Amino acid sequence: MPTQELASDRRTRYYRWAFGLFGGYLVFGVVLAIVLLAAITDANAGYPSLFFAGAFALAGVPVFAACAALAVKSLAKREPHRLAVIGVLIISCLFAWILLVRVLRIIWSQLT
Repeated sequence: MPTQELASDRRTRYYRWAFGLFGGYLVFGVVLAIVLLAAITDANAGYPSLFFAGAFALAGVPVFAACAALAVKSLAKREPHRLAVIGVLIISCLFAWILLVRVLRIIWSQLT
């Protein structure tokens, strides 16, 4: 009986990874926004802020895709917190789609 309890404690909880990625990205975004807004001066006219905001948006696509994949895996394994995982899945797919479309639109406008 104790071996069954140990085996269940060691198994991967995908919802923890999904919540961690999602929350970490959002917290990092808030910190980055505060730092970049504080760093804008008349000399640089905010161009570094635009660059890092674009890099942050570009990094968001794989992060949100990974969150969505982990949420799907969590739902398939019937892990707890199903409603929260469904919310993370919907928000991750929506944000990944929006960011991907915007990044591709910017790249396409630069090429033409």
